[in-house]
Parts: sequence; structure tokens; C-alpha cells
Amino acid sequence: MIAELSEDGNHIATLAHPLYEARTAAELVKGLQSTEKDRQEVLKFVDKAGQTLLLHHTYWGREEVVAELIKQGSNTKTQNKGGMDAMALAVQYGKRSIIELLRAAAHDARAARDSPAAAAPA
Repeated sequence: MIAELSEDGNHIATLAHPLYEARTAAELVKGLQSTEKDRQEVLKFVDKAGQTLLLHHTYWGREEVVAELIKQGSNTKTQNKGGMDAMALAVQYGKRSIIELLRAAAHDARAARDSPAAAAPA
């Protein structure tokens, strides 16, 4: 079970969803493999509070799971109904290791976007 958050970050309900409950990257990967054809849909899924898997696991401080979600292609810029993205949640709740993961992901994304290979026609 997980706690659903209201727009201001307060707990408002409890939900059950296997991927929201993943405690390790291995559990997450196993769950994503079981839904491989819908993997991108699962990564983009937003609950009633506007929380994605990445936002939930950021809030709970699950560094290993957050790292895997980033690796799997979760959008780090998606905002919940309160306007908070993963970085804002990590900063608000003092999740230093996740802040570093998100900074590294942003740096990698900029580097990939700005690389000559990215600009070359396919």
C-alpha cells in the first residue's frame, strides 16, 4: 500500500499498485517486464493526485528505484497537481541522493541533446 498525496503534499488516501510498492530496482524491473508492451504507459501513468511512479518513489526516498525509473525513461519534468516535479519533491523532503541522481540525469540529457551525434541526420 502507498499513500496518495494531495496537491499540497499531504497524505489523502492509500492505494495499492505493485509498481508503486517496489522497494528495489529489481522489483521495479520485474514489474515493468511483466507489462513490457505497456511499459511507456506505465511510466507515464498519473494517479488522482497527479503523481507518477517517479514522483512517488522520489517522495519515499527510494534511490535505487528512482535511478531505475530514470534509466527506463521516466520523465523527470512531469509535475503533480501541486506543480512539483521530482526535483522539487526531492529538495522539499531533503532526499539528497535523489537530488544528485536527478542532476546527473539532467546533465546527461543536456549532453546528449547538445552532442554533435544528436544533431547529425540519421
